[in-house]
Amino acid sequence: MKKTTSLTFILFLTFCFLAKAQNFSMEQVGKFSFPSELTSSPSGEKIAWAMNEQGKRNVYFAEGPDFKPTKLTSFNEDDGQEISSLRFTPDGNWLVFVRGGDHGGGNASSTVNAQNLPKLPKVEIWKINLQTKATAVVTEGDDFFLGAGQQLVFLKNGQVWKADISGKDKPTQLFEVKGSVNSLEFSPDGKKIAFTVNRGGHQLLGIFENTQTPIHWIAPSFHRYSQPKWSSDGNKIAFIKTLGGEGGAFSLLEPRHVPWEIWIADVSSGEGKMLWKAPETLRGSYRYPFFAFPNANELIFESYQDGWQHLYSLDINSGTTTLLTPGDYMVEQIKLSPDNKKLVFSANTGPEKEDMDRRHIGSVDLFSKKLNWETSGTGIEAYPVTIGQG
Repeated sequence: MKKTTSLTFILFLTFCFLAKAQNFSMEQVGKFSFPSELTSSPSGEKIAWAMNEQGKRNVYFAEGPDFKPTKLTSFNEDDGQEISSLRFTPDGNWLVFVRGGDHGGGNASSTVNAQNLPKLPKVEIWKINLQTKATAVVTEGDDFFLGAGQQLVFLKNGQVWKADISGKDKPTQLFEVKGSVNSLEFSPDGKKIAFTVNRGGHQLLGIFENTQTPIHWIAPSFHRYSQPKWSSDGNKIAFIKTLGGEGGAFSLLEPRHVPWEIWIADVSSGEGKMLWKAPETLRGSYRYPFFAFPNANELIFESYQDGWQHLYSLDINSGTTTLLTPGDYMVEQIKLSPDNKKLVFSANTGPEKEDMDRRHIGSVDLFSKKLNWETSGTGIEAYPVTIGQG
């Protein structure tokens, strides 16, 4: 009884302390504003971001040298319609984004109806003309991809559709293919599209050129191919290869290695070869989304093989790897500069013990492989992008 009474008294004191320390209301919490989706234009000194202000989500824009913020949209209701996938077109003249959905949850393209409207809100692709500042809906959809100039394609019901950003033509299906398409990548000249299509027990990598040319399959097999990346001249394509097939069920608690490999293929012949295989360890099993083909000589990828989430350079000719971010920290929010010469990222490292719980900005020059720390101190800096010429 004494122990129970003492515990109750301690909990009561703790509650009183917290109640006194947190003397703010839920209304004040709800009014807290924060930005997201920071992005930069491939050309010029332009940046854009989404801002959530008291539940009202809008797109903001700024241009150098003064970077004065300008609000571009007028979504003036707290309606739960998030803004995601904010990007500039390659020519820097348009902004494209998705409005709606639940991309922070488990149902990205599922509609959100926070106001309990009789008619469900749609998940839509929007555009902003940066010259006129005019905003308009492109089409109902979600997963979109941008090509040279003003090319825009998107996924709908597992198939590839194209849309006209200028608004002259209605969205139409680009091509038909068996299975469900789940990723796209334009060639550097914008004339071809690499795509992956899921066919149940395996996932293929195909090349679409035009409506008259048959789809060209790259090193077809019963494995799973993902994350296709073009070489700068468009003659080669790199991708991730993992095991296919359903196989027997494994215990969820059974630790086991999950193999994965990096491959490269000649686009014209479709013949491919393995460049690198992940270490056959539990740490080597982890695969991360960042994968890049910055120049003709190397690929950049993430790996957890040394116990930390790090960046590696893979020499295409020799097959050797170089650790780009050595140290006891993890690398996150990685971006490749528009000129493909620099990587920027955030990481939880620094001279102070508390830096393990902070984030600071680092960069790697891909020519010299020199690692630089761009920020330090007691703050938290994250989600970096490069602007203009660096």
